[in-house]
Amino acid sequence: MQGLFHGCRIFLSGDSLFLIKEKILTTTALNRSSDIQTLTASAVHTGPHALPANTAALLKLREELITRHPVNDLMRENPRALLQFFELYGHFAYGFAPFVCTLFTALKGQRAKAFIYDNLLDEMGCVGGQATAWDNQHGELYRRFITTLRRTDVYRSYLSESDTAALDAASRRLSHQAYATYYELIAEGNDAQSVGAFSGVEGWVAAEYPFWRDCLASLGSDMRFVDLRTIEIHCEADVEHARVLDELISEYAAGEQTADVHRGLLRGIEISQTLFAGMQVEMARSPALEMAG
Repeated sequence: MQGLFHGCRIFLSGDSLFLIKEKILTTTALNRSSDIQTLTASAVHTGPHALPANTAALLKLREELITRHPVNDLMRENPRALLQFFELYGHFAYGFAPFVCTLFTALKGQRAKAFIYDNLLDEMGCVGGQATAWDNQHGELYRRFITTLRRTDVYRSYLSESDTAALDAASRRLSHQAYATYYELIAEGNDAQSVGAFSGVEGWVAAEYPFWRDCLASLGSDMRFVDLRTIEIHCEADVEHARVLDELISEYAAGEQTADVHRGLLRGIEISQTLFAGMQVEMARSPALEMAG
């Protein structure tokens, strides 16, 4: 099995995973050297099943291609880029609950449906059996976050109303592209593949949100006026989501659906990489960033 990600071809053969660099691109995290021995050495025990080395390598790759993506460097170094990122991520956040709902409906296996259902309840703001309201839904919490962020002085000092409108339009387009690909994949009706692809997002979110929280703190005292519930919730809940999801993946990988779950992982990784590459292109349109580079 193989996949191509921005100049690097990924091969899965037996218990081995190989990354072969075909050309250097500065627009993705794949312009760094990849030590496959480091990846496979991290094969972990997840629940009752020990992850095969190639599965563990894909799970680590799934996370590191995002956590080490150049977009993160831009966010860390440039406040304008940071604010641009949160605008560009907006429609992906708004569309996540409908995506999880569609995935739940499409799955056939009870174990997978049970996990996705718990995830869906969290996305809808239903925690611990407590009563909830429509505005606790995670997409609405992100909308509240971005609305309050736009009101701050630091936001207005870097982004104009026309910037915001352009970023919102780009966010809508990038989100539509990502979810269209996900929905096509889910429609193929393969549970292991669908869960593997879902992991292409859920697997890195737990690592990214604490980084985003730290970046926001660097913007200063204005952050006390921003509704950060969406950030705090994901810093906590998604660690458990990722752990349980990796257990499910380990069950598929230990059985007869290894190829299916690996194919899903590769396709999910590609979707996330395409999303972040698209956001990087939009962020690079900023004259301030061009001068900084």
